[in-house]
Amino acid sequence: YVILEDDEVERGLRSARTIDILKFVPAEEIDPIFWRQPYYLVPEQTGAKAYALLRKALGEEGYVALAKVAFRDKEHLATLRLRENVFVLETMLWPDEIRPADFEELQIDDDIRPQELKMAQSLIANMTDHFDPDEFHDDYREKLEQVVEAKIQGREIAVVEETGTATVVDLMEALKASVEATASGTPKAAGEGSKKKTTKAAPAKKKKAAAG
Repeated sequence: YVILEDDEVERGLRSARTIDILKFVPAEEIDPIFWRQPYYLVPEQTGAKAYALLRKALGEEGYVALAKVAFRDKEHLATLRLRENVFVLETMLWPDEIRPADFEELQIDDDIRPQELKMAQSLIANMTDHFDPDEFHDDYREKLEQVVEAKIQGREIAVVEETGTATVVDLMEALKASVEATASGTPKAAGEGSKKKTTKAAPAKKKKAAAG
């Protein structure tokens, strides 16, 4: 292992406490998989004019700034964009931190029947809408808060029973049911109530080996 003192770490981070703008790029060219964490950015008093100038120029051009910034003992790739007239600094993953999308499970026969494709396209058309974040709620958190409140009040916590073994649903029947439900304005997933998962998530970010 190599032990570094705090001042040695600081010396190694050339861009510490500064934002080095590298170039300006169209926002649509950046794959969302690179996004890590957003931060609102406000200027110090001495930088207010530069902040206002860049805000006006960037807002009229429609680009985002690609930059490097260092904090928390690490250098980050980041973008600088406007949101409601305030700069948002969004840190990004480095390219070598992105896991290649190469999964054995995806080596499957994609012989899709025209009827299946048409049904799936109808489902997409029926469910297409504008994004409104206020429509969505964290149901798990709300239920957990109810459990915590019940515990505080000394009430008995109800146990949610499992619904049993999942039913295998035919793809075409599932699509047909979904299309009919969404067309009537009452979307309901086929096989609702089943707890069995048919897909699994794999982390996009690579795991880094421990130093040493």
